[in-house]
Amino acid sequence: MADIIIVDDEFDTISTEIRTKSETTEEMVTELKNAYGLINSEVAKEGVVADNFKILSDEVGSLSGGFAEIYELVSQLGKEFVEEIDDADSYFY
Repeated sequence: MADIIIVDDEFDTISTEIRTKSETTEEMVTELKNAYGLINSEVAKEGVVADNFKILSDEVGSLSGGFAEIYELVSQLGKEFVEEIDDADSYFY
């Protein structure tokens, strides 16, 4: 039976990258919401198009913070995986 090799450093690097992606995604959500708001205030002030951009803006705004929670959960699961492997490894070796 072959040993499973888990490289902790790679999981730590991925965890850090996940957090960075979270920040980037949240910034993009904010920029998109601001762009829709600008369209509503400067370009499409009334009518069906304006209403649709308002809906889009509201929907995008509702996503704010959600990505950070998901990315944080994924990052935490990766860390917990490494800890569980380390615990099992110390039990066997």
